[in-house]
Amino acid sequence: MRGYSLDLRQRIVHAVQEGMSQADVARQFQVSRSTVERYWRLHRQGQPLHPRPIPGSPSRVLQPEQHAVLLRQLEEHADWTLAEHVTAWRAQHGPLSVTTLWRRIQQLKWTRKKDGASRGT
Repeated sequence: MRGYSLDLRQRIVHAVQEGMSQADVARQFQVSRSTVERYWRLHRQGQPLHPRPIPGSPSRVLQPEQHAVLLRQLEEHADWTLAEHVTAWRAQHGPLSVTTLWRRIQQLKWTRKKDGASRGT
């Protein structure tokens, strides 16, 4: 869940400053009383009211600008397994899991072209 907007937080603090009770402010803005108390406390302490980032949100392992590099590796080494692709990627670009690579390959709609030699015919 995302935090409340900065505008709403400022309106809540302004309402308390104007003399409304915290319970009335909570009802008016449809937030919990503890939310009103928290924003008021932050304001009194001179701390910013803006929402903090959500902890633990994962960063993208493969950035969109790296897709061309990945596609080139896939094309150049089409006979490699996923594990071999991951090992090569880690050596040059940093951490990557097999699952992440598999998902990205599916998103990019890349398919390996199979020839008769690779099938053993």
